[in-house]
Amino acid sequence: MAPSNVLLSPDVRQSLPVDFLHQLQTALAQSLFWVYVLMFALAVLGLATMFLFPGGRADKYSYKSTQAASNDTPGESREVEAEHSLTNTLS
Repeated sequence: MAPSNVLLSPDVRQSLPVDFLHQLQTALAQSLFWVYVLMFALAVLGLATMFLFPGGRADKYSYKSTQAASNDTPGESREVEAEHSLTNTLS
């Protein structure tokens, strides 16, 4: 049985010496503490990074070549515009 399972199983836990049980509890608590600290730090970093992204729609910031922009007519739909920019990007 793994040491963490020893702490969770009441039958095996009662058979362990008190000093050894205390050492296992301390080790598990310290390791979980650092896991939660790391996850919290990554969450804060992700939240801070989110505010650095520009707002608005993604198509506003997508690449549009000058050739595709000159060929577009005002009546075309967004799907056609996206198709033009994708075609120009791939070629």
